[in-house]
Amino acid sequence: LGAIDQLGKRFLKSGRRIVGLQPPAKGRLGFLEQANALGKARIGSRLQGETLRRCIERGRNGDGDLLIIENQNLGSVRSSFRLLSQLGGSLVVSENNALFELDAFNALETIGGSLEIANNHLLARISEFAVLVDVQGILIENCGLLQELLGFDQLEVCQGNLQVRSNPVLRVVSGFAVLQVIGGNLIFGQNPLLENITGFDQLFELEDLLIQEHPVLTQIPSFDQVSSIQTLSLMHNELLPLLQGFSRITEISGDLDLFSNHALGYINAFGALRTIAGSFYVVNNDGLLALQGFNLLDHIGGDLDISQQAELYRVQGFSRLKTISGSFYLESNYSLEEVYGFGTLQTIEGDFVLSENQIRILPAFGYLEQVGGDFQVFSEPQLSQINAFGSLLNVGGFLHIESNDLLKVVGGFGSLGSIGTDLYIRSNATLTAIRGFNRLRSVGNDIWFRDNPLLTSIAGFGELQQVGDDLRIIDHNSLETITAFESLTSVADILEVRNNPVLRFCCGLGTLIEVGGYNTANISANADGCNSVAEIDAACNATLSDCTPNCIGYV
Repeated sequence: LGAIDQLGKRFLKSGRRIVGLQPPAKGRLGFLEQANALGKARIGSRLQGETLRRCIERGRNGDGDLLIIENQNLGSVRSSFRLLSQLGGSLVVSENNALFELDAFNALETIGGSLEIANNHLLARISEFAVLVDVQGILIENCGLLQELLGFDQLEVCQGNLQVRSNPVLRVVSGFAVLQVIGGNLIFGQNPLLENITGFDQLFELEDLLIQEHPVLTQIPSFDQVSSIQTLSLMHNELLPLLQGFSRITEISGDLDLFSNHALGYINAFGALRTIAGSFYVVNNDGLLALQGFNLLDHIGGDLDISQQAELYRVQGFSRLKTISGSFYLESNYSLEEVYGFGTLQTIEGDFVLSENQIRILPAFGYLEQVGGDFQVFSEPQLSQINAFGSLLNVGGFLHIESNDLLKVVGGFGSLGSIGTDLYIRSNATLTAIRGFNRLRSVGNDIWFRDNPLLTSIAGFGELQQVGDDLRIIDHNSLETITAFESLTSVADILEVRNNPVLRFCCGLGTLIEVGGYNTANISANADGCNSVAEIDAACNATLSDCTPNCIGYV
């Protein structure tokens, strides 16, 4: 077939197959050298070295696919298509179990379909596709002996996805020096020996960037020409030490995921980023020491999750962030002591969760007005005070402050007007005072204060009028006075003040007792004066004419 100029036009007009052709040498495809344009050709299934059968088949629509597939003994494809410059459809080289070399397309400039080189278990070398300019998509997958992916130095446009996946000994990806546009996603995944990814210096447009599951990867490009992206995911790249660049990205329309990159020490990137439409995850990067920057970021459309970094000691930045449409999680960063920033944050539509860090003093969330979900501060062993939420107006779910060993004062909620479900303050080993909440008017379900052994007083709550379910104050060895809840007139179910052995003054509950604004009451195991409904009523609601010389609260 050495003289065929356009395969599929003249000889295969009727769609008939050419069979019984003899290749020039066993295990090598070395003919078709003069073909410069192809219709549809299939070379596969029956090439056994001596006989090529059903090797070329014209497509009904002339789509121009070239398929080299399922050839058990084909060892190399060298100069077979040395003049081929255009291919209307896809070039697929797949399931050739003996193929070790692919070096036959050095004149190929355009591929109207995709380039797929996959599941060739002995393939060690791919030609550089040195003049390829335009392709629909690229897939390099499961090429068993491929160590280097080089070249593609003239490729300007990949209209679909560019994927390099599951190549067991691939060490280096280099080239793509003038590639400007990827119409789909750029994906590097599960190449266990991949150490370096370089190139892509001119790339300015793509959809998703995914670099995942490379245990020895140490270098990735900076992608400094890219201005927007959908999802950016760097996950399970255990030796990647530094993330830098991405200097022109202003918007990420999906998620930004930084997950389980255990050697990642610093992030010096995303200096122009203003919007993340999805979520921002910084999770389980054990070597991350500081998270800083993001000082132009003003909106996150999903969650902000900074969690499970073993060495992270500082979070600094986010100085213009105003809204988080999901939840804010800062938890399980076991060395985190310093948090600065977030001073302009106004709205969190989901949960606010602060847990299992080493934070001593909370940053001033001085502009935070709304938390649409739950508000939780728990298991913060170094936190000494909570007074950073003076502008908070509403919590849509519950507010829990729990198991903070060095927390001494709960306050700073002076503007909070409503809590959608529960208010729990419990098991804070050194808490001495609960105060503030002076504008809180309603709690949807329960108020529970329990097992704060050094708590001596409960004050504030001066405008609280109703509790949607229970009010319980239980198990406080040092509690002496309750002056809070003076305006409270309705507890829908249970009023319980129990097992507070030195509690003598409960007149904050006097109005509630007087109007009988509860379903059932359990007032017991407290000190005299606050050990029953009758004692509280007598001590706090007696008129002057009823008062005896020993009446508590009158002189």
